[in-house]
Amino acid sequence: MRNPAFAEMFGGNEGEATLLKQLGGGAWDDPVILQRLHDVLQRGRELWDYELVQRPEGGIERTLLINARPMPLSDREDPVLLMTISDITARKAAERHVHELNRQLEGKIGQVSEINLELEAFSYSVSHDLRAPLRHISGFADKLGRHLGEQADEKSRHYLQVMGSSANRMSTLIDDLLVYSRLGRSAMRLQAVDMQSLVAETRAMLDANVQSDTPGHRIDWVVAPLPILIADENMMRQVWLNLLGNAVKYSANRDIAQIEVTHRRMDDGSHEFSVRDNGAGFDMQYASKLFGVFQRLHKASDYPGTGIGLASVRRILLRHGGRIWAESAPDAGATFHFTLPSARDAPNQDSGTPT
Repeated sequence: MRNPAFAEMFGGNEGEATLLKQLGGGAWDDPVILQRLHDVLQRGRELWDYELVQRPEGGIERTLLINARPMPLSDREDPVLLMTISDITARKAAERHVHELNRQLEGKIGQVSEINLELEAFSYSVSHDLRAPLRHISGFADKLGRHLGEQADEKSRHYLQVMGSSANRMSTLIDDLLVYSRLGRSAMRLQAVDMQSLVAETRAMLDANVQSDTPGHRIDWVVAPLPILIADENMMRQVWLNLLGNAVKYSANRDIAQIEVTHRRMDDGSHEFSVRDNGAGFDMQYASKLFGVFQRLHKASDYPGTGIGLASVRRILLRHGGRIWAESAPDAGATFHFTLPSARDAPNQDSGTPT
């Protein structure tokens, strides 16, 4: 007995007694599957999820999944088995396609590994080979200035000052670029990170720097309770240092700088943090440039920096599964928002205490 689907695939009429190996243009003329089916009939065994590749004459190769078990009938004593067949040709083709894609992916991973090795070699070259000439430029500019002494005119002193400051700026740029490069390659050391403590540490350091550089300048801080999350502590420290440092830097011209740090839990369980200041702000039409390497929206003479800090913040947050964006207007301050997913929740986390 066969159902219409079997008859359509292999031929034969429902009431016609036919040897199995004669059906389907020789598709069943396979000694292994015939022996297994014979064992089911004569020895009472069961056959589970047996894959059979059939290549019928003049037909298309297909893969079948076969299950068979004895099926006693009340009206006859002859051994009978029930065989169910699933055509898994399409699934096997999909699996082969996935296997090929995985093989290609492994090749891409190998290429990326080679590129990373090249980047490491480049970073080593930048770190060592470029620093020596910079030290020479800076050092000899300083020696030349001391050699000329009072004989140097105003223009000469200006030239020497530009040489020294440019060499120092390039050295800082190299340092920041190396840090940015390592952020994409270094392994993350995940642990419970108290965001409240990180913000407090960063705030204390920035306050000390401000009082050293501009004594008497006042900063009003408002810091909401912040959670404990699972993250790379050093990377998160760099996030806060860049965001809070920018808030201090770009609000330096205000009589009283106002900086606010907030946190809220989103509907999907993720965490959103915000850093708001009342500083110089920026035009939102240039917001897409904020997080690019070497991108700056203000003159270096007005606000020092290399243009790598926010790019580093973005890279860190992407590695943690988060994102960052900003809202601002010229001369109206800026607010930077960033998120971290709920997967970063620390077990039995403490919500923190207000500062």
